[in-house]
Amino acid sequence: MERTTDFVVVGNQAYEKYRNGEKSSMLERVETLLSQGFPMEIISETEFLKRL
Repeated sequence: MERTTDFVVVGNQAYEKYRNGEKSSMLERVETLLSQGFPMEIISETEFLKRL
């Protein structure tokens, strides 16, 4: 399987909830992929805009 995702961008409010332990089903899936060795990074919308 070819990996095509490097970053998962999460809205600022959802990112704060994630950092406090509240995870959406999408973020739970991303964490599963991370645990399987897929090198992705979860970042906030603000961080994404900084990196542009």
